[in-house]
Amino acid sequence: MSVCSFGAAPGDASETIVLVGDSHAGHWRAALDVAARARGWGGLSITHSSCPLSKAVRDLEEAERFRSCAAWKRAVFAWFERHPEIKTVFVGGLTGGSGVIPPKGESRFAASVRGYRRAWRALPSTVQRIVVIRDTPKMRITTAACVERALARGRRAGASCAMPRRTVLDRDPMVVAASRMPAGFVRTVDLTRFFCDRGPCYPVIGGALVLRDQNHMTEVFSSTLGPYLQRKLDALWASWLT
Repeated sequence: MSVCSFGAAPGDASETIVLVGDSHAGHWRAALDVAARARGWGGLSITHSSCPLSKAVRDLEEAERFRSCAAWKRAVFAWFERHPEIKTVFVGGLTGGSGVIPPKGESRFAASVRGYRRAWRALPSTVQRIVVIRDTPKMRITTAACVERALARGRRAGASCAMPRRTVLDRDPMVVAASRMPAGFVRTVDLTRFFCDRGPCYPVIGGALVLRDQNHMTEVFSSTLGPYLQRKLDALWASWLT
Protein backbone atom coordinates (compact mmCIF):
# COMPACT_ATOMS: atom_id res chain seq x y z
CA MET A 1 0.00 0.00 0.00
CA SER A 2 1.49 3.34 -1.05
CA VAL A 3 0.57 6.73 0.41
CA CYS A 4 1.25 9.86 -1.67
CA SER A 5 0.99 13.46 -0.51
CA PHE A 6 -0.59 16.52 -2.15
CA GLY A 7 -2.10 19.83 -1.10
CA ALA A 8 -0.59 22.16 1.49
CA ALA A 9 2.79 21.37 3.03
CA PRO A 10 2.46 19.30 6.23
CA GLY A 11 3.81 22.08 8.43
CA ASP A 12 1.29 24.57 7.05
CA ALA A 13 -1.79 22.35 6.83
CA SER A 14 -4.81 23.04 9.02
CA GLU A 15 -6.04 19.48 8.49
CA THR A 16 -4.97 16.35 6.63
CA ILE A 17 -7.53 14.76 4.33
CA VAL A 18 -7.33 11.39 2.60
CA LEU A 19 -8.40 10.44 -0.94
CA VAL A 20 -8.94 6.68 -1.14
CA GLY A 21 -10.25 4.23 -3.74
CA ASP A 22 -9.59 2.95 -7.23
CA SER A 23 -8.18 4.84 -10.22
CA HIS A 24 -11.44 6.76 -10.47
CA ALA A 25 -10.73 8.18 -7.04
CA GLY A 26 -7.15 8.81 -8.12
CA HIS A 27 -8.03 10.85 -11.19
CA TRP A 28 -9.63 13.45 -8.91
CA ARG A 29 -6.33 14.08 -7.15
CA ALA A 30 -5.32 17.03 -9.37
CA ALA A 31 -8.66 18.75 -8.75
CA LEU A 32 -8.56 18.01 -5.04
CA ASP A 33 -4.99 19.30 -4.87
CA VAL A 34 -6.17 22.72 -6.06
CA ALA A 35 -9.07 22.74 -3.60
CA ALA A 36 -6.92 21.47 -0.74
CA ARG A 37 -4.30 24.17 -1.22
CA ALA A 38 -7.02 26.83 -1.28
CA ARG A 39 -8.46 25.53 1.98
CA GLY A 40 -5.07 24.97 3.62
CA TRP A 41 -5.42 21.20 3.76
CA GLY A 42 -2.69 18.66 3.41
CA GLY A 43 -3.70 15.61 1.44
CA LEU A 44 -2.81 11.93 1.21
CA SER A 45 -3.91 9.66 -1.62
CA ILE A 46 -4.22 5.89 -1.16
CA THR A 47 -5.36 4.23 -4.37
CA HIS A 48 -5.34 0.84 -6.05
CA SER A 49 -6.39 0.16 -9.63
CA SER A 50 -9.73 -1.67 -9.95
CA CYS A 51 -10.18 -1.72 -6.17
CA PRO A 52 -12.52 0.83 -4.56
CA LEU A 53 -12.87 0.95 -0.80
CA SER A 54 -15.78 -1.46 -0.46
CA LYS A 55 -16.70 -4.55 1.52
CA ALA A 56 -18.20 -6.10 -1.62
CA VAL A 57 -16.11 -8.78 -3.32
CA ARG A 58 -14.64 -7.49 -6.57
CA ASP A 59 -15.27 -9.42 -9.76
CA LEU A 60 -11.63 -9.80 -10.84
CA GLU A 61 -10.83 -12.81 -12.99
CA GLU A 62 -7.07 -12.88 -12.39
CA ALA A 63 -6.28 -14.54 -9.05
CA GLU A 64 -3.34 -12.24 -8.36
CA ARG A 65 -5.41 -9.07 -8.89
CA PHE A 66 -8.14 -10.53 -6.67
CA ARG A 67 -5.67 -11.24 -3.84
CA SER A 68 -3.94 -7.89 -4.29
CA CYS A 69 -7.22 -5.99 -3.98
CA ALA A 70 -8.29 -7.88 -0.87
CA ALA A 71 -4.89 -7.36 0.78
CA TRP A 72 -4.91 -3.66 -0.10
CA LYS A 73 -8.31 -3.12 1.51
CA ARG A 74 -7.17 -4.87 4.70
CA ALA A 75 -4.10 -2.63 4.76
CA VAL A 76 -6.21 0.51 4.24
CA PHE A 77 -8.55 -0.22 7.14
CA ALA A 78 -5.55 -1.00 9.36
CA TRP A 79 -3.87 2.26 8.27
CA PHE A 80 -6.89 4.32 9.33
CA GLU A 81 -6.83 2.63 12.74
CA ARG A 82 -3.23 3.81 13.15
CA HIS A 83 -4.05 7.37 12.06
CA PRO A 84 -6.76 8.77 14.34
CA GLU A 85 -5.82 12.30 13.23
CA ILE A 86 -7.66 11.73 9.93
CA LYS A 87 -11.16 13.22 10.21
CA THR A 88 -12.13 13.66 6.54
CA VAL A 89 -12.05 11.07 3.76
CA PHE A 90 -12.79 11.56 0.06
CA VAL A 91 -13.86 8.53 -1.99
CA GLY A 92 -14.69 7.79 -5.61
CA GLY A 93 -15.06 4.77 -7.82
CA LEU A 94 -15.67 3.50 -11.34
CA THR A 95 -19.28 2.95 -12.31
CA GLY A 96 -20.10 0.15 -14.72
CA GLY A 97 -17.22 -2.22 -15.53
CA SER A 98 -16.83 -5.66 -14.01
CA GLY A 99 -18.41 -4.67 -10.72
CA VAL A 100 -18.74 -7.08 -7.85
CA ILE A 101 -19.78 -10.64 -7.13
CA PRO A 102 -23.30 -10.37 -5.68
CA PRO A 103 -24.82 -12.80 -3.19
CA LYS A 104 -27.57 -15.01 -4.59
CA GLY A 105 -30.73 -13.04 -5.23
CA GLU A 106 -29.04 -9.63 -5.18
CA SER A 107 -28.10 -7.48 -8.17
CA ARG A 108 -24.57 -6.28 -8.74
CA PHE A 109 -25.70 -2.70 -8.23
CA ALA A 110 -27.38 -3.48 -4.90
CA ALA A 111 -24.33 -5.43 -3.77
CA SER A 112 -22.12 -2.47 -4.66
CA VAL A 113 -24.32 -0.08 -2.69
CA ARG A 114 -24.26 -2.35 0.35
CA GLY A 115 -20.51 -2.90 0.03
CA TYR A 116 -19.77 0.82 0.17
CA ARG A 117 -22.02 1.38 3.16
CA ARG A 118 -20.37 -1.49 5.05
CA ALA A 119 -16.90 -0.15 4.25
CA TRP A 120 -17.69 3.35 5.49
CA ARG A 121 -19.15 1.96 8.70
CA ALA A 122 -16.00 -0.15 9.16
CA LEU A 123 -13.79 2.94 9.31
CA PRO A 124 -12.78 3.95 12.83
CA SER A 125 -14.95 6.44 14.71
CA THR A 126 -12.17 9.01 14.38
CA VAL A 127 -13.27 9.47 10.73
CA GLN A 128 -16.02 12.07 11.04
CA ARG A 129 -16.78 13.00 7.43
CA ILE A 130 -16.84 11.15 4.10
CA VAL A 131 -17.19 13.01 0.80
CA VAL A 132 -18.27 10.96 -2.22
CA ILE A 133 -17.21 12.43 -5.58
CA ARG A 134 -19.64 11.28 -8.25
CA ASP A 135 -18.03 9.33 -11.07
CA THR A 136 -17.34 10.87 -14.47
CA PRO A 137 -18.91 10.14 -17.87
CA LYS A 138 -17.20 7.68 -20.19
CA MET A 139 -16.45 7.80 -23.90
CA ARG A 140 -16.27 5.22 -26.66
CA ILE A 141 -13.06 3.56 -27.80
CA THR A 142 -13.46 5.51 -31.07
CA THR A 143 -13.68 8.92 -29.39
CA ALA A 144 -9.93 9.64 -29.48
CA ALA A 145 -9.84 9.04 -33.24
CA CYS A 146 -12.90 11.26 -33.66
CA VAL A 147 -11.14 14.08 -31.80
CA GLU A 148 -8.05 13.71 -33.99
CA ARG A 149 -10.13 13.84 -37.18
CA ALA A 150 -12.06 16.87 -36.00
CA LEU A 151 -8.90 18.76 -35.16
CA ALA A 152 -7.31 17.84 -38.50
CA ARG A 153 -10.38 19.24 -40.28
CA GLY A 154 -10.46 22.43 -38.23
CA ARG A 155 -13.72 21.49 -36.52
CA ARG A 156 -14.65 21.87 -32.87
CA ALA A 157 -13.78 18.47 -31.46
CA GLY A 158 -15.92 18.83 -28.34
CA ALA A 159 -19.14 19.38 -30.25
CA SER A 160 -18.26 17.06 -33.14
CA CYS A 161 -17.48 14.08 -30.91
CA ALA A 162 -19.98 14.60 -28.08
CA MET A 163 -21.90 11.60 -26.79
CA PRO A 164 -25.47 11.40 -25.39
CA ARG A 165 -25.46 11.84 -21.64
CA ARG A 166 -27.89 8.94 -21.18
CA THR A 167 -25.41 6.50 -22.75
CA VAL A 168 -22.13 7.64 -21.16
CA LEU A 169 -23.13 8.58 -17.61
CA ASP A 170 -23.80 5.46 -15.54
CA ARG A 171 -25.80 5.37 -12.34
CA ASP A 172 -23.35 5.58 -9.44
CA PRO A 173 -23.80 3.04 -6.61
CA MET A 174 -21.55 5.12 -4.36
CA VAL A 175 -23.92 8.09 -4.66
CA VAL A 176 -26.88 5.86 -3.85
CA ALA A 177 -24.99 4.45 -0.87
CA ALA A 178 -24.29 7.99 0.35
CA SER A 179 -28.00 8.85 0.17
CA ARG A 180 -28.70 5.98 2.57
CA MET A 181 -26.16 7.10 5.16
CA PRO A 182 -26.55 9.83 7.80
CA ALA A 183 -26.09 13.24 6.14
CA GLY A 184 -23.88 14.30 9.01
CA PHE A 185 -21.43 11.56 8.05
CA VAL A 186 -21.54 11.11 4.25
CA ARG A 187 -22.23 13.73 1.58
CA THR A 188 -21.89 13.77 -2.22
CA VAL A 189 -20.22 16.24 -4.56
CA ASP A 190 -21.43 16.08 -8.18
CA LEU A 191 -19.52 17.95 -10.90
CA THR A 192 -21.32 16.35 -13.86
CA ARG A 193 -22.43 19.73 -15.22
CA PHE A 194 -18.80 20.51 -16.04
CA PHE A 195 -18.68 17.47 -18.33
CA CYS A 196 -22.18 17.46 -19.80
CA ASP A 197 -25.09 19.62 -20.83
CA ARG A 198 -28.61 18.24 -20.48
CA GLY A 199 -28.16 16.18 -23.63
CA PRO A 200 -24.50 15.63 -24.59
CA CYS A 201 -21.22 15.05 -22.75
CA TYR A 202 -18.06 16.42 -24.34
CA PRO A 203 -14.60 14.91 -24.87
CA VAL A 204 -12.92 18.32 -25.21
CA ILE A 205 -13.87 21.29 -23.01
CA GLY A 206 -12.18 24.69 -22.99
CA GLY A 207 -9.43 23.34 -25.21
CA ALA A 208 -8.57 20.55 -22.77
CA LEU A 209 -8.92 16.85 -23.54
CA VAL A 210 -11.28 15.51 -20.87
CA LEU A 211 -10.36 11.82 -20.86
CA ARG A 212 -7.00 10.17 -21.56
CA ASP A 213 -8.72 6.88 -22.41
CA GLN A 214 -12.33 5.72 -22.30
CA ASN A 215 -12.94 6.60 -18.66
CA HIS A 216 -10.00 8.31 -16.91
CA MET A 217 -9.67 12.08 -16.71
CA THR A 218 -6.54 13.79 -17.93
CA GLU A 219 -4.57 15.51 -15.19
CA VAL A 220 -4.95 18.80 -17.07
CA PHE A 221 -8.74 18.67 -17.13
CA SER A 222 -8.93 17.42 -13.55
CA SER A 223 -6.87 20.40 -12.39
CA THR A 224 -9.20 22.84 -14.20
CA LEU A 225 -12.03 21.51 -12.03
CA GLY A 226 -10.16 22.40 -8.85
CA PRO A 227 -11.73 25.85 -8.30
CA TYR A 228 -15.23 24.45 -8.92
CA LEU A 229 -14.59 21.57 -6.54
CA GLN A 230 -13.38 24.12 -3.99
CA ARG A 231 -16.65 26.08 -4.26
CA LYS A 232 -18.62 22.89 -3.75
CA LEU A 233 -16.56 22.05 -0.68
CA ASP A 234 -16.88 25.59 0.71
CA ALA A 235 -20.67 25.29 0.50
CA LEU A 236 -20.63 21.76 1.86
CA TRP A 237 -18.50 22.67 4.87
CA ALA A 238 -20.63 25.74 5.57
CA SER A 239 -23.74 23.57 5.84
CA TRP A 240 -21.98 20.57 7.38
CA LEU A 241 -20.41 22.38 10.31
CA THR A 242 -23.39 24.53 11.28
